[in-house]
Amino acid sequence: LPGLASGEIWAANSLTEPESGTGKDINSKAIKDGEDYILNGHKWLISLFPGYTKLIYAFAATEEGIT
Repeated sequence: LPGLASGEIWAANSLTEPESGTGKDINSKAIKDGEDYILNGHKWLISLFPGYTKLIYAFAATEEGIT
C-alpha cells in the first residue's frame, strides 16, 4: 500500500464485465477456499493495462455481497 500511496506502483481496475457493466450486478464470484479465494468470472476492460501496472485488483461477489 505505501507504493500505491506514493505513486511508485500503479494499480489497474478490473471492474467492468461484458454483461453487467460496473454496477451492483457483478457476475464474477469469489469463493472462499480455506484462507484463500477462488475467483471465477470475466472482465471486459482493465484500466492502465498492460505496461504500467504491477497490481490488478478485481471486484467480485462473495456470499456476503460485493467485495
